[in-house]
Amino acid sequence: MLKVFISYASEDEEVVLTYWQRLRDAGFEPWISCRAVSPGAVWPRVIPDALKMSDVVLLFMSPRSVNKPGMVQLEMRQAMAKQQSAPEGQITVIPLVLEPCTVPGEVADLLQFVRLSDVGEWDRVIPQLEIAAQQRNVKIVSGSSHGPFRVKEGVIEDSWHGGSARFEYLTFESETHAEAAIELSDYFRGGARQSMIAARPLPWVANRRELRHDGSEWPEDEEQGAAVVVFANSAIVSVESSRWQYSSGAAHGNGVLITHNFLVTERVTEFTLESLFERQEEALQLISDSCRTALAQQHWEIWGSMPDEAASEWINSGTEPEWSNFQAFTMSDDGILIRFQSYQVAPYASGTPQVAISFFTLRDVVRSTGPVALARVE
Repeated sequence: MLKVFISYASEDEEVVLTYWQRLRDAGFEPWISCRAVSPGAVWPRVIPDALKMSDVVLLFMSPRSVNKPGMVQLEMRQAMAKQQSAPEGQITVIPLVLEPCTVPGEVADLLQFVRLSDVGEWDRVIPQLEIAAQQRNVKIVSGSSHGPFRVKEGVIEDSWHGGSARFEYLTFESETHAEAAIELSDYFRGGARQSMIAARPLPWVANRRELRHDGSEWPEDEEQGAAVVVFANSAIVSVESSRWQYSSGAAHGNGVLITHNFLVTERVTEFTLESLFERQEEALQLISDSCRTALAQQHWEIWGSMPDEAASEWINSGTEPEWSNFQAFTMSDDGILIRFQSYQVAPYASGTPQVAISFFTLRDVVRSTGPVALARVE
């Protein structure tokens, strides 16, 4: 894989990490000090060695990095020396401007830089890295790794007069679970296509949008969907999907969470929360009680007080011991994560609260075989 060294100021770590993840998902091997340097390691030795071994250096520049003495300046000088000694035409250093700043002359005089604050500029970087990989005969393996699967994102989008829709979906690849990968890909691609068809208005409706009182048009309708793998091993895959919709004239958009939990041991089958338990009535009450306790604790941690009567009523109503209240769940290797819809247990501003319940808590009510046992196989 193409080795990409990331040079940045520590003050920019949070935003730079998002690009580090994008590089990983795109099939590159990015090196960033905050994730790669072990505690106690000698920085002046480890970082220059990693930069020297890299194929391409990304210089993330900001007012913090260009004016900060120390390691970040050493990285820039070493990167430019690496560029000067590279074969002509070989992509070795790519300067990236995070925020407006004065790009050092030794960089600006030699290399074209990319302003990441401009829309779409990051999309110019990936093709350059792909060229760099070709120049070095390095393979690019795109997608992110989840258990035995390599997962990539696809998108279906469309627009019409007065609205648009965009649905992202997941595709799966696997050498050991090839048939499961095909079925999972079909499942999510088909779901995205179905959502797109359902979102499109009839032609005579789309062309006859009502106007505001002042004669102007309402903001466009929007609908979006996305999915992410939250847990996967050789037996189980858990995916969280989100749908968001805005209708013109509304105060804000509304979203809904949908979760999918699959067994992938032989053929793909989807399982429900209640199927995890041998003693379902006891399990349901235990889940309800656990969620109420956890949500009250979250309220106390955020607001410094226990829920008042109105907040308690909201929590209790949304966690009544009914399976329908806990359908948005995903697996992990040590428990389940319950997600709540907007407005279910708290106001819209609280987003989508979540509660983790350990298998230890559920140990007396779960099935001895099945998904719970399989979640812990690795």
